Amino acid sequence: MRDPEALGIAEQLPVSARRLRKIVREISAIGSYDLGFRVAGTPEDRATAEYVAGELRSAGLDGCGVERVRVDGWRVRGASVAIEGGRTYEASGFGGVPGTPKRGLTAALVDGGRGDRHALRNIDVAGKLVLVDWDRMSFPPRLAGLELGHRGARGLIVNCPPGAPYYGAPDALGTFHGSWHDDAPPFVMIRKEHAASIRRSLARGSVQATMTLAADLKRDAVGYNSIGYLGNGDPRRPIVVGAHHDGWFRGAWDNATGVAVLIVLAESLQAAGIEPRHRLAFSSRTGEEYGRVGTDFDWCAGAWEQISQTHPEWGANSPFHLCLEASGQPDMRTIMLTPPELSRWARAACRTAAAKGWLTSGWYSSKPSTGTEQWPFMIQGVPGVCAFNWEEWFRKTLYHTTFDATLDFAHLERMTRFFAYLLLMADRDPDGIIDHRDRARDIISATRDCGVPTEKLEQAAQGHATRKGRSAFTHIGREICAVDSQGTTCYPHTQSTRDLEQLQRALDALSVGALRRAARHLCRVGDNAVAPLLGREANAVHQGRRVADSSSPGWVGSSHLAVSPDLWEEIAALQGDPDARRPGPWIERSIERHLRTTRKSLTRQIAGMQRALERTPTGGKK
Repeated sequence: MRDPEALGIAEQLPVSARRLRKIVREISAIGSYDLGFRVAGTPEDRATAEYVAGELRSAGLDGCGVERVRVDGWRVRGASVAIEGGRTYEASGFGGVPGTPKRGLTAALVDGGRGDRHALRNIDVAGKLVLVDWDRMSFPPRLAGLELGHRGARGLIVNCPPGAPYYGAPDALGTFHGSWHDDAPPFVMIRKEHAASIRRSLARGSVQATMTLAADLKRDAVGYNSIGYLGNGDPRRPIVVGAHHDGWFRGAWDNATGVAVLIVLAESLQAAGIEPRHRLAFSSRTGEEYGRVGTDFDWCAGAWEQISQTHPEWGANSPFHLCLEASGQPDMRTIMLTPPELSRWARAACRTAAAKGWLTSGWYSSKPSTGTEQWPFMIQGVPGVCAFNWEEWFRKTLYHTTFDATLDFAHLERMTRFFAYLLLMADRDPDGIIDHRDRARDIISATRDCGVPTEKLEQAAQGHATRKGRSAFTHIGREICAVDSQGTTCYPHTQSTRDLEQLQRALDALSVGALRRAARHLCRVGDNAVAPLLGREANAVHQGRRVADSSSPGWVGSSHLAVSPDLWEEIAALQGDPDARRPGPWIERSIERHLRTTRKSLTRQIAGMQRALERTPTGGKK
């Protein structure tokens, strides 16, 4: 799989660390206030897209400009928490969370712990500001806000305490997308050290506070993607090189580095006189961090709009998509996200690049993630890979904080040559880098013992293994690639298979009188893990949104999100909740009904996967 010619060109391209540094600095300087922020649907979004388009135009690319896309704009200009008679603490906002009145929200402050219904059982939060701990990945601020909103709270002041899923570095101030509910009041994020200080004040007596979030939320706003083309290939079949240009705080690592690589790749290929076999579309995109309200899946808006609305012809025609994400961090390995069809090729490329000294921090591979713009392109039918620096320790400490990752531009230069190598190989033979045998094996392995017959699906997978070329991927991306209840990539049947298993285990536990064990199994069905933490009304809103997401016009609606049963009543009854019905035979009848429904859904999903595999073209190049 090693391509000596592509390797030689990548090694000789006029790439420089100095140029990469300059671009990162110039993009990072764009912000809505002193902490930064260039978010979808804002003047900063437009300024960044125009900057990239201008750099591509200066490099000599064709068709350079800015493309308008639909987003829900959110522009932040500051946030704070002021304690009456005490300190004022700096805060941040989450994408899509509405702002407070100009003078803020002033009210008594109470400690709400995690903000779930058990922590709030004996606390009156009506009309008050509530200090909340985000200490579980599975119970994010949007759910605490939903519960507190139904109890009449005026606002939330959130922190990630020690051991929490994010912002663990000392004095780290974090931010994220919000996925906020209309039923929830505004909230701000503060440092964990400041939350501890506020709790000491609360321990001494009552506290009045003013929470301010200067943020403008504009639904149906305009966002901006940049575009520029290199080469004279078929304009309907470009290879797409993309990176998101929106960013939290200064966003130097995430993702001014990816945009810098994109620009430098275009410049260096043009300067070296490389004539690609395919037209290359270089595009920076908005809304990867946040771009929509009213959904649990509010990210990757700009890429989805680009592939589904602006350039829908790319879905069946574009040979390859190279997604450039946050890079240049020398303390983290390079992760390569690949679908099965491209995994052998990508791993071989990584081994070659490591041998050349381009991946000096190491590398590893994993399956695609909805957290990158690779995913919207995949589910529209475009094969591709995404590469960036990533480690789990980073997610827990520095990710999306004011402490943007330490950058090594010599390291970023080396990674740029690796990205060039990937691009050049894909351009030379996009059909040859795809191996459908690996997809077939993966499907057979994933569906084995799933709970319904799969013989015909296995036969279809074996037939798919004989396919050649890129065109056989289109149906795979559109009909086989899916997400589970947590937004993790999988196959369409995966969530139903898990639900079926847990429902049966719950029924078995009930048959021997193990009520608590039955409840634990029901909590593992779909997104019911949050059922014990939400009241009946808040949970109904949460589950209703999941149903709406499953058929939404956004990317999650095209990701075959399974609708699992809402089991709040059953779980609450089994756990002895005073707000629930008493346990009885109705629970067994309910579970048996859900078992039948889930088994029917699973049968349909397996049949749909079979049909998709049977429809994949047998030929090679289009």
